[in-house]
Amino acid sequence: MRKNLCFSVFIAIAFFFVGIHTLKAADRSYYPVRDFRTDQITYYSLGPKISLFADDNLDQWTNTKGERPGDGWELKEGTLTRVKPVGDIITKNDYQYYTLEFEWCLGEKGNSGVKYRVKKIGDYYLGCEYQLLDDFHAVEKNPTASLYDIYQPGANKSVKPLGEFNHTKIVVLGDRIEHWLNGERVLLVYSGTEDWKNHVAKSKFNEIANFGENAQGKLLIQDHGDFVQIKDMVLLEYCPVR
Repeated sequence: MRKNLCFSVFIAIAFFFVGIHTLKAADRSYYPVRDFRTDQITYYSLGPKISLFADDNLDQWTNTKGERPGDGWELKEGTLTRVKPVGDIITKNDYQYYTLEFEWCLGEKGNSGVKYRVKKIGDYYLGCEYQLLDDFHAVEKNPTASLYDIYQPGANKSVKPLGEFNHTKIVVLGDRIEHWLNGERVLLVYSGTEDWKNHVAKSKFNEIANFGENAQGKLLIQDHGDFVQIKDMVLLEYCPVR
């Protein structure tokens, strides 16, 4: 009798936890992420979806002096165009857990980038950079979708012909960072690991302590002196479920 009771309790508990797991896996309000190092799954609840070019204005952005972005950035119908020298723009808010998606297009030999986990270090705003580059003409060791000067993208990367819009997704969830290009994940790394530190040590950021390991940071769109268009930039925030 006692054995049957214990067995029944065990089964009830098992079904309870299986039910929770199944609910989370099936509920689209949760986003499961598996850590390949430990094979553990962390669930993130979906937060607000933020259009960073909402209403065709740059109210969510400033220049690096905290002022309104200059008219060298032109925003029309959800598309941001760099039309003349103006300087970088940076978000007013910091973000921690999110995916950032946008489309982009460059001119011949064009070079730009979108940075994340950006913070002010000395006189400069520095952070991890998703490189945007005309891979077909530019001579540059950091091609499109690289984590600039730290990690190269995978061989599965596919860039659309010059003049067409590419689709980018950047995933930042805790120490997990993903770079996507045109529907393919081309980079998956974990900040703060020994491998990360080894790569940073070989980069131009080697004198910056714990570079890219800050949990929160701003976003930055780079004015590299070239024509660039970025459209439909949307950020989806998450919250880890503990």
